[in-house]
Amino acid sequence: MREDNRIRLFILDRSPQMMVKLLSFFEKKTDIIVVEANQDVHAFMDESRRFEMKELMDELRPDVIIVDLRHPIKSELLWISKIKEMTFVPVVAFTSIELSKKETADFGFNYAVHRPEFGDLDAESKAMNVLLYHVRNAARADRALESSFDKDAFRIKTPSPTITTHSSDTRLVAIGASAGGTEAISKVVSAFPANMPGILIVQHITKGFAEVFAQHLRKVSAIPAKVASDGDIVGPNMMYVAPDEKHMEIRRSGTKYIIRCRSGERISGHIPSVNAMFTSVAKHAGAAAVGAILTGMGKDGAEGLLEMRRAGAYTIGQDEASCLVYGMPRAAYEMDAVQTQLPLDDIAREIVSKVHGK
Repeated sequence: MREDNRIRLFILDRSPQMMVKLLSFFEKKTDIIVVEANQDVHAFMDESRRFEMKELMDELRPDVIIVDLRHPIKSELLWISKIKEMTFVPVVAFTSIELSKKETADFGFNYAVHRPEFGDLDAESKAMNVLLYHVRNAARADRALESSFDKDAFRIKTPSPTITTHSSDTRLVAIGASAGGTEAISKVVSAFPANMPGILIVQHITKGFAEVFAQHLRKVSAIPAKVASDGDIVGPNMMYVAPDEKHMEIRRSGTKYIIRCRSGERISGHIPSVNAMFTSVAKHAGAAAVGAILTGMGKDGAEGLLEMRRAGAYTIGQDEASCLVYGMPRAAYEMDAVQTQLPLDDIAREIVSKVHGK
């Protein structure tokens, strides 16, 4: 428990003038403490400084982050996704861009507040008060989520949500993603009901962040999550996140699937590799699996998903409009590895329908 119950605010803004205004405004609020005011947005994209920034985030423990969004372009959204990858705390965009509610959610923001032209004092005052309102709301919602999360409130309902057997032959769900994937995977698994087969997850993530990601998934989902260990037996109603710097694969022993975590060369430029996971699922689970490839750069996972489809598995790809980066899903779609291409919002429902034979 924190002795100081004030909202811990991290401000990331590239404008020195606006930073001064934000600090002046928030430092007068008795329920808020500004723990950091930072203009170095590039530090979050620099792999050599990721641990430095992660240590800073761990030390400061912000409740809410404010970021300035200049353009709705991939490079801007990528560095914001890197920030969320480190902390998974609410992020409020302070932006001159008009964003719809759907765009705000798809980009990974809890709220988006219109940023006025500099020097328009009346508009600035109104914007600051709206920003304050959303910072408080975001902090309250996140604390409530952490303390007493209603795991059934947003789930896709099934007729028998407490049983642990499945009405179809699906015994594994395999999900792979890269850039933007932490948000996309979170959105998918947060909609799953409690009765699901074992779920394997490979997310390209900086070394040291797999456990952080697993902790976040435990927070938002009805299904427990853990970082996979070599020798884990895949059980129902459990999510297994690929560990740092190791490929996660499965092998079969009788009716059981056993996880293998191994070191090795990078595959498609990555370790862990989505291809490595999908290929092993194709070989050992075949038609008893569902595979989904989500947002990400490059083509890791495309060939493995094709092997899954050829082995009889049902395969899903995220569509271009809802991807932060339409690289991996595009490669899979273009090589005919994807049976169904869907917006992110529809993917959880499609997976559940296949798992439960609907």
